[in-house]
Amino acid sequence: MKQIFLFFVLIVNISFAQTKHILFEGNSKEYFVKELGNGKTASELKFRKEVKSKNEIHFYIEGQLFIFKGEDKGLSILNKEDFSKIKFDNLQELKENVDSNNALYPCKVFPDIELVENENSLIKKYKVKWKYYIE
Repeated sequence: MKQIFLFFVLIVNISFAQTKHILFEGNSKEYFVKELGNGKTASELKFRKEVKSKNEIHFYIEGQLFIFKGEDKGLSILNKEDFSKIKFDNLQELKENVDSNNALYPCKVFPDIELVENENSLIKKYKVKWKYYIE
């Protein structure tokens, strides 16, 4: 029984360690409802991008923060064929996993995340870190 449990733990850890891919739709005008913490809600754009500096970009998806720090190896350009081969992960499922395992440090639960943005027919893939964020 102990061997089965250890095998299960190993499989779960391997699945967490794999690179996760999230689609960032920066041109989307889709909104989501955000809780403000005082019983009120507000609508915000589902996808938001803030260029902080030449070497740092903050991506927000439904209030979740992903940070790209401009390292040469952290950004790549994809062609349409490579883009079509990517299996994108469901952010809601990843968030549920983070909430149940380590809500304050999502980057420890999923250390390897690639955010893919299709912007003006240029497909960019960023290596990002998922950070805990409260407005």
